[in-house]
Amino acid sequence: MNEIRTREPNLFEALQKGLLNIESLLKLEDNELRILLQELPREKWARAMRACSDELKQRLLSNLPARARSELEELIVSIGPQPLTEVRRLQSEIALLARTRFQNSKPEA
Repeated sequence: MNEIRTREPNLFEALQKGLLNIESLLKLEDNELRILLQELPREKWARAMRACSDELKQRLLSNLPARARSELEELIVSIGPQPLTEVRRLQSEIALLARTRFQNSKPEA
């Protein structure tokens, strides 16, 4: 986050204000979601998904093969409660990745 603050102050401000959030992934196409799901470790997804809408969880899970979906669902349950600040940090990281990766889709809230 410090690097973003230095290099991209406007983007950092958007993150701070919650303008860039994980729910913005709902605007992405399925193929874009599949790419994102492959780019980050499952544990990050599991932690981030603990505090996202059911709609987004289902959309993300539906873009995984059956076995990967099952494994991620189990991981979400097994990691247990997480500090909300950590969950929000991971969600911002994912939203930022989506924004930089798919700028034409504009996954902003």
